[in-house]
Amino acid sequence: MAPRNAALACLASLLLTTMVSAQYAPNVTYQQLYKSFPSSAFVYNPTDSLAASNNVTQLTNAGGTSTKRSVSEFPALAGNGLAQTVFTLGPCGLRQPHEHPRGSGLLYAIQATNLQVGFVLLDGTQVINNISTGASAIFPQGLVHYQQNLDCAPAKYIITYNDAEAQTVNSVPALFNLPAAAVVQVLGLTADQYAQLKSTSVDGNFVPGSDPACMARCGLSLPAAQKATGGR
Repeated sequence: MAPRNAALACLASLLLTTMVSAQYAPNVTYQQLYKSFPSSAFVYNPTDSLAASNNVTQLTNAGGTSTKRSVSEFPALAGNGLAQTVFTLGPCGLRQPHEHPRGSGLLYAIQATNLQVGFVLLDGTQVINNISTGASAIFPQGLVHYQQNLDCAPAKYIITYNDAEAQTVNSVPALFNLPAAAVVQVLGLTADQYAQLKSTSVDGNFVPGSDPACMARCGLSLPAAQKATGGR
């Protein structure tokens, strides 16, 4: 059995044992799991994983790319409450508004000239900053937030979460998954206007050409409307 598949099997076995015996052995730790892993299981390289297995979660559309490193892809994260996602946003691209219901996110800009990061507080207050290479930004748990590359070159950054699964809810697709009657009046639209808006919305993580001023400054053409599936 491949090391990573063996690690997943060990994880499933340990979690089952822990759930059954927790009331009798509250001091159970993940040390038993860690001892069952080969040394290589404590390093995760998605490039190696792509060659060796299907244990990679990578999402790509015209606006950008993300590669996830959660406990699902990297079993040695079990018990640590941590996950990461690496992002590349194309010129003038947007990581559409979303939230993480189970954890906060800490962004580190690996390569960026003008990366706008923002979120909305519970009282509606906007918190918006423009950052560059070497800067960090925090996205508090449960608050709607976004990243937007306002430069003509791709931006690359990594976000670390205190949630082993880095669960994500994209705000606009979630809204459109509600019954139309629950949304139309709030948005002040007719049923036909709502249907048109929904049909042209982006389902996926990334929106290419999200800022007309940026596109004009960079000499780029606005892409045709498109829909792309995606997750975290």
